[in-house]
Amino acid sequence: MNGEIELWTRAGHIKIKVGKAVDVRALDRLITHAVLGAELAVV
Repeated sequence: MNGEIELWTRAGHIKIKVGKAVDVRALDRLITHAVLGAELAVV
């Protein structure tokens, strides 16, 4: 099963399709941290 991440921004809608080997939740946390600069708890 492949994963997908959707980003809704002021600039538009972005879809990122990822393969089976990618941990979508970890990638989502990484993007969130980079964009918001927030400290996130490890889940």
